[in-house]
Parts: sequence; structure tokens; C-alpha cells
Amino acid sequence: MDHGSADRLPSLRLCGRAEFLQRLSAFEARLWKAAPRLLELGGGTPSPATVADRVLELSDLYTLDRSAIARGARHRGHLLAKVLYFLCSDAPKVRLVLEELAARNASVTCRGGRFRCLDLGCGCGATSVGLILALAGADVPSVIDVVDSDPANLAIAEAAIRMAGEVAGVDVLVQPREADLLAMSASTDIDLVVCQAAINELPSDGLGDDEPATGAVEVVHAWAQQTWTILIEPALRVTTRPLHVLRNRVLERGGIRVVAPCPHQRPCPMLETPRHWCHEIRRFPPAPMVAEVQGISRRRDERTKFSFAVFAPDAPAAGATPDRPLTGAEALLEGRIVSDALVTRGKTERIVCSTEGALVRLRLLDRERTEANAALATAERGATVRIAGEAKLPRVGPGATVAIAEPRDAR
Repeated sequence: MDHGSADRLPSLRLCGRAEFLQRLSAFEARLWKAAPRLLELGGGTPSPATVADRVLELSDLYTLDRSAIARGARHRGHLLAKVLYFLCSDAPKVRLVLEELAARNASVTCRGGRFRCLDLGCGCGATSVGLILALAGADVPSVIDVVDSDPANLAIAEAAIRMAGEVAGVDVLVQPREADLLAMSASTDIDLVVCQAAINELPSDGLGDDEPATGAVEVVHAWAQQTWTILIEPALRVTTRPLHVLRNRVLERGGIRVVAPCPHQRPCPMLETPRHWCHEIRRFPPAPMVAEVQGISRRRDERTKFSFAVFAPDAPAAGATPDRPLTGAEALLEGRIVSDALVTRGKTERIVCSTEGALVRLRLLDRERTEANAALATAERGATVRIAGEAKLPRVGPGATVAIAEPRDAR
């Protein structure tokens, strides 16, 4: 496979964020209207209050009794929550990952006349729906291969993805397949593999709390050797730290690189202490019915939370610095902001994962804040940061300059 020719292949183009939100709202309205048919409900469309109750029940499974997820997911009430709440609340996550890739000038390319995506452990189709709604238009027809071990999930995913294609004006062919996601290999005609909130539900060897699912390392490495691979998991510590371990082991096998979120190819520094895990908290307005259900359940939050890893074939060429998109004077520190602004009396701190593979807790005193360094305090979590000038790190003084590249509404 000629990965070196990727720059000559057409890249996926994203619509603007405002248009994506409009599409998501339109899709959600259609989804609620179609719910009685999709879910085989005899009493018509359920109320938002009923959906909120089912959401709380399913959320408790994920946070309190994860061993019950497999049997709970097939419960009709939990399927209701997945379709009418989690589908539209999870769909934007792949859009946010693609925004970050675009901001890093790392775009997924189409190797044939059609863009082809393999959605593994697709559930009710949230990731593929988000992907289709994010595309700029019908200029690239799409094929989505959806794989799940549950036929009920597959039927809903197929209908939902087709619905998303109609809303977005994207020509999409959906090809469902009932199978175990770990039994699937990525062929050379697949442009993108996506897998959201599925690997964490698979059994592990039980060798430790951070141990990834049995067989996951081998399979993910095989996918990533062939094509772009996006893994998205819940932002919980219990689901994210195994993703960090999986990332390390996949890289150790060679032949691939991690494209995002990491600014380096070294071992994940979050694993050095058990209380750390790298997760995203992004401000992103919820779809209207998602917001209504959140209001009823008293969990309203305009922040989207998740963890992710993106892999691609081949290691970077010697001397290349794909993790350093910002230019200018020689940097004292480059990396990715992995915390919110930690504000205490007289100062703001930010934790940065550096291009050297270390976590650095930067400190900016209020009295030393200038126009040149203020961006450190205000930058969005997930932004790429570059610090130059005069600074005695970790203290960012008045002589320092801070440049930021944020993954925001990239196209």
C-alpha cells in the first residue's frame, strides 16, 4: 500500500459546526418520530421523562455495575435510552475527533471512488451517524460497514445511518454484518475504522484494573497497520486507563503511529500514577431532545466527555515533526493541554503533555499575565501549545510567549 501518496488522494471534508448542529437536530427529530417503528413500541413515542428514567438506569450500569452491561444492553428499556438519548449525545464525539485531526493537518483520505468506513461494535450507529452528519456534502458517496453481535442493534444502526444520509444529503450505502468485532480484520479498501464504547465492554484477562480487553491489542494493531483507526471510549477512569495501556502496546508492536491526541510516540505518562487519565471535556451544545432529557434527569451539561486514540499506518519519517504544527522561534516547551484551567488564588495552572512524553504542570501568576502569555489560561482543553521566549518553566513568566492551536470548527 502506497501511504506516501496520501497527499494526492481526496480528503474527507467537514461541514461547519453550525451546520452539523442543524443536521443533528433534524436527525434527532426524525429519530423520535420513527421511534415507535424502530423500537417496536405499541404505545407510541415515549415521553422525555420515560427516556430520562431509562438513561439513569443505564448510566448506573456503566458507573456502578459494569458486569451487568452485556445483559442490560438487551433490555428493551435500555435500548430505548440508547436510541433516543445516547445515539444523539454520542454522535458528536467522532466529529470532535475529526476536528482535532484537521487542526493537525492530518486528514483521513479516500483511496477509491467511494469513502468506506468500518464501524466495529457499532451499537445503534452513533459513530457512523456522527460521521455522516459531519461530512461536507454529497461529493464523496459513502459505504458504511457496520458490525455488531446483536441483530437488534444492527437493524437500528442501519435505519439510523440511512436517515443521517438523507439529512446530510450524503449518498450512503449501509452494509450490516452480525459478527464479533474482534473477529473482523480491516481490508485494504477500508479508509477508516471506527470503534466507540465497544472495546471497554469486552472481557479482559483480569490481570489488573488497567488491563485492556483480551485480544484487543492484536486486533487494533492489525487494523491500524491497514488504515486510519479511531477508538473512542467513555471518559471514565475505568475505561480510559485500559485505552492508554492498549495504546502503548499497539505502538510497541511497530509499524504504526499514534496521530492523536498524543503529541508524541512515547509511553503514555498518565499511567505513571493511578489517579491520572487523559480524557476530553469539550463544550458542545446538545441536540434539543438530549438537552430536554438531561434537564429532567438533572444531568444537564453542555460538555461532551470522552477519551480517544487515533492510529495510522507507518511511523513518521526520520526528522519529521508531525506533532509540532506550530511554527516560530525555538520553543521551550511544546505539547497538548490535558487539563482545564486550574485556578487558585493569584495563579492559573495547566497540565501539558509534552512532545517529550512528560506531564508538565505550568504555572501562570496573575501579576505576570501579559497579552503574549494569557492564552495559556484561556485555551480550550485539547489545544496544542507552544511556549517560547524567556521563561523558567514550569513558571510561565512575563517574558514568555504562548501560541495556541485549538481543535475548533476545522474543515
